[in-house]
Amino acid sequence: MYGNRFFSVYGDSPTVGWQLCFTGFAPKKIERGLKNLVESPKFKEWPPTAKQFRDLCLQVSDPANRKHSNLYSLNEITDEERNYGLEVLKQLKKRL
Repeated sequence: MYGNRFFSVYGDSPTVGWQLCFTGFAPKKIERGLKNLVESPKFKEWPPTAKQFRDLCLQVSDPANRKHSNLYSLNEITDEERNYGLEVLKQLKKRL
């Protein structure tokens, strides 16, 4: 989709920022992000940042009019994601 543009901006391997944004995400969320990315006119020319792509993963499409909402159901968070998030928060708390 972006050819060399993605690699010229972000390099060949994921940065720590990209890794932190998506570690523990269920594949279903990544799939949603890719689908939303393809449908978004905002990212036709340039790839999103890690934060922007994370937001795309968390958007829920409104099937009635195909517009996106930034709201997502807490029921979509798996136990694995919830536990991972809690562990990350504990680690951050220790560092601070």
